[in-house]
Amino acid sequence: MPSKENKNEFLENYLNKVENVCTKKTLWGYPTNFYEYDEITHGLHNSELTVVAARHSMGKTSFVLNLAINIAEQSIPTLLISYDLSEEALTGRLISSIAEVNSNVIKEGNLREKDWEKISAAYEKLSNLTENNFLNLVPGCCLNYKDLFETIKTFKRTPSS
Repeated sequence: MPSKENKNEFLENYLNKVENVCTKKTLWGYPTNFYEYDEITHGLHNSELTVVAARHSMGKTSFVLNLAINIAEQSIPTLLISYDLSEEALTGRLISSIAEVNSNVIKEGNLREKDWEKISAAYEKLSNLTENNFLNLVPGCCLNYKDLFETIKTFKRTPSS
C-alpha cells in the first residue's frame, strides 16, 4: 500500500499535469505527430496498450512504424515488436519511411544521388535512435507469453542514453 507521501505525490503530479494541459495547451499523453489521432486519443499514454486493426493493405504497418519513429524522436523509449516482418523487412520499411524514398525504388536499385543522401541520413537517424535505446526493435518475433513478458521487462529496465 502506498505511503501517505506517495499518495500526495500522485495528487500533485496529477494536478501539475492538469495545469500543464490547461495553461500550455499540451497533450495529456505523448504527441504522435498524427494530429487527428492525437486529437481523438490525446496522444499515447504510459502503461496503455494500443491495438491497431484494419483490413489487409490499409497501411497498419506503415502507420505503426511512423508512430514508433515519431515517439522515439522525442527521446521516449519505444519498443516495437513485429510478428510478421523479418529483420531485413523491418529495417527496409524504417529506412524507406525515414528517408521518404519509395521502397520499390530501393529494391529495384533505381536510386538517384539525392536518394542515396536521404538513405544515408535515414541510416544515421535510425542508428542514433537504436544505439541510444529510444527505438528498440524485435523483428520476426514469435515469442510465447513468457518470452514476451521477459522482453518487455528487460526493455523497461534498460536505461536510455
